[in-house]
Amino acid sequence: MVNRKIEATRTRLHKAHEDLLKEVRIVTADTVKERYLGSGVTHNTLAGLLDYHDQKMKKVLKCGTII
Repeated sequence: MVNRKIEATRTRLHKAHEDLLKEVRIVTADTVKERYLGSGVTHNTLAGLLDYHDQKMKKVLKCGTII
């Protein structure tokens, strides 16, 4: 049971390393650790998307063009 857990952890660490290489990112112990633990990952939300859209469209649309 312990050996399976160690092997699963080792597999996830290797996958994190491979993913960073595929993304052409700098691979360090810290970046692999962050990828393995899931820290440093941002999750987009619908509210964030709406804020982004509003900021971009302020520059494009004239006042009163959308009801």
